Amino acid sequence: MNLSERLKALGVQPGTQHLKQAQPQKSPAHPIEHVVPGAVYPTLYGETYHAQSQHPVGSPYGKGAIAFRTPPALLAAWAQDTALQECQPQEYLFFDTETTGLASAGGTYAFLIGAGRFYGDTFRVAQFFLREPGEEAAQLAALSEFASGCRVWVSFNGRSFDGPLLRTRYTLNGLSNPLEGSLHLDLLLLARRLWRERLPSRTLLSLEARILGFTRTQEDIPSWVIPRLYLDYLTTGDARLLKSVFYHNEKDVLAMAALLNHMGDLLHKPLERPETPALDLTGIASVFEKVGDTAQAIRVYREALQREELPAESRKKARKRLSFLLKRRAAWEEAVRWWQQAAEEGEYYACEELAKYYEHRARDVATALHWTRQALLRLSTAPKAEQMTWQAPFAHRLARLERKNQTK
Repeated sequence: MNLSERLKALGVQPGTQHLKQAQPQKSPAHPIEHVVPGAVYPTLYGETYHAQSQHPVGSPYGKGAIAFRTPPALLAAWAQDTALQECQPQEYLFFDTETTGLASAGGTYAFLIGAGRFYGDTFRVAQFFLREPGEEAAQLAALSEFASGCRVWVSFNGRSFDGPLLRTRYTLNGLSNPLEGSLHLDLLLLARRLWRERLPSRTLLSLEARILGFTRTQEDIPSWVIPRLYLDYLTTGDARLLKSVFYHNEKDVLAMAALLNHMGDLLHKPLERPETPALDLTGIASVFEKVGDTAQAIRVYREALQREELPAESRKKARKRLSFLLKRRAAWEEAVRWWQQAAEEGEYYACEELAKYYEHRARDVATALHWTRQALLRLSTAPKAEQMTWQAPFAHRLARLERKNQTK
């Protein structure tokens, strides 16, 4: 049975929000306790419902694994937060929310909160569910208990959505917010830098499939339909389709743990993985460039440029970035080689850099004139946009170099 058939069988019709909602059943035939294995979780603020699962550390997740092999110092460098150097795997909490809407204001709440953390050789996932909105204080208190001792909250786009939403819910319920004083590691930010050239979509689901090679079963459900399913549950008491929501939420948490581990493997020893795609290498190099590890960025850019499969446009970008890193380190001989290669392919920035190098470093005005004239020759037949950008600077440089050459 496909998704559409499953929705129709349970009376869910996307796009029919205008229809009158059914009244809640006094004694629902399919309560959450009969649909999702779990237990009541007692707190000082009442009870909430929760489900748990356990996964041995090292369990495969597609081509990845549910593990934590990333050195803390490397994580601290990526996140540009030295406090992460002191944090151990058991102090990381991976969390994801399923909500009643996409706003993070007071009218939206998280009816299902999934959280996972490492305990010794096990990764435990706990999911805290609102059987009805009045249980929210208990739900949040249960999450706080599960997260006790965690100093780092890991999310995917949670810095802009899940985190602010939970802060709002804790505040509205008058509870102490466990996120306050904690570090927040948003994997989306690193994913964008690593895979922005290779993957047009960098959603968690896309990365799970394309990077980790994990395919969810038909039990999964699209995010857009989840708020409606919970609304239907509140009005009918029928929790059957919420089983798919629990599945979706648990996989999101597991995917984050596997993805962070995979990112760590990529960045820890980037030159020891020959299977790493060339476009991933350029992303890895850009991460090292961003965090100021110029030496490692140079090494990885070099490796990427040796790969024949690196697309032409990406090759141009990587070559340019590498050449400027070499320039910054005064590695002129290699930088000049890359500029010459780029200039021969019509790259104006390379002609400019060669002209500057030969004029100011090599004290060779004749060669500086050569590269300036080469650029102007190409510009004579170039598109208007390129002429508007480069014509005046090169013409000014030519006039100055010619005057300088005449006075020698």
